[in-house]
Amino acid sequence: MKLKVSQGSWVVCRLAGIANHRRSYPTSSSKQFPLTCTDSAPPQPIGRIDSRGLRTPPYAYGWIVSYQQLLDGTEKVIGEYMDTLVGPVMKIWEVLGYAEKYGVAARPRLRALHEKRAEAVLVIIATNGSQQKIKSVISDDAIRTAARECFGNAKGVQQAPMWFRVDMENIPDGYEYEFEGIVGYAHYIGL
Repeated sequence: MKLKVSQGSWVVCRLAGIANHRRSYPTSSSKQFPLTCTDSAPPQPIGRIDSRGLRTPPYAYGWIVSYQQLLDGTEKVIGEYMDTLVGPVMKIWEVLGYAEKYGVAARPRLRALHEKRAEAVLVIIATNGSQQKIKSVISDDAIRTAARECFGNAKGVQQAPMWFRVDMENIPDGYEYEFEGIVGYAHYIGL
C-alpha cells in the first residue's frame, strides 16, 4: 500500500503499521504564514486549515539564544563546563525536579539555526500542537521559568518568548539577539 506524505513524495508502508513517518507541510504554503507570532496573536494549532485553505505549519514557542550563552548558563547550574547541551539539559531538568513535576517530555528542546551571521540556537519550550497547549503555555509562566532556570537564566532567555515558524533557518529581522558565539557548534547539540 502507498501513502502520500507530501507533494510528489510517496512512501511504501507495511500493513502492520507506518514506520518513520512524520508530518510534512508543503514549503510553499508554510512560507505564506508569518515567521513569528506573539502571545497576543499566537498561531493556530498545527494542521488547522485557514481561510485561504492552507494548513497551519508547526511553530515553536521559545527564544533564539547564542550557543555560548546557553553553555555559560548550564555551567552555572551544574557547576562544570560542558561542550554539549543535549545531555546536560536533560540532567538539569531532572535535578531541578521538573521531570517529576512536568514530565520528561516537557523539557526544553534545541534546534540549531543556519544563520550565517551568528551561532544561534532556537530554545523550544512548546509547540502549537493543540489549542489547549497554546493557551496553557501562554498563560502559565511556570514552564517558562523552569526553562530559564535550566539555562542558568542566561541573558537570551530573559526576554519574552515568541512563536517561531519551525522551518525558519535564520534569525528573523528585528529579533533582539546578542551574538557571543563560537564557530562550528551545531554538531555539539546533536542537530
